[in-house]
Amino acid sequence: MRFVEMVDAISIKNKYYFWWRSIIVRASMRGSRRQARDKLGYVEGHHIFLISFGAKRYGEPENIVYLTAKEHIMVHRLMCKFTEGEYRIKS
Repeated sequence: MRFVEMVDAISIKNKYYFWWRSIIVRASMRGSRRQARDKLGYVEGHHIFLISFGAKRYGEPENIVYLTAKEHIMVHRLMCKFTEGEYRIKS
């Protein structure tokens, strides 16, 4: 959950942040891509702390959660509502 805490540090604590956090925590409990795919069918990998925010693209598997396509769109939309400045633009 280190990466959730990194997002927490740049966030405005509003309802959108808490919705985002609940989706990410639920997705992190799904496990690996294979486990998530077995439960949900099609899944997409999502970096908790986005690459555009400064995360490394590879080498940090704990920064990736597997989401449905709908969840993936939703978390990016939510991030635009609880970040400011350059982070909002990059979301």
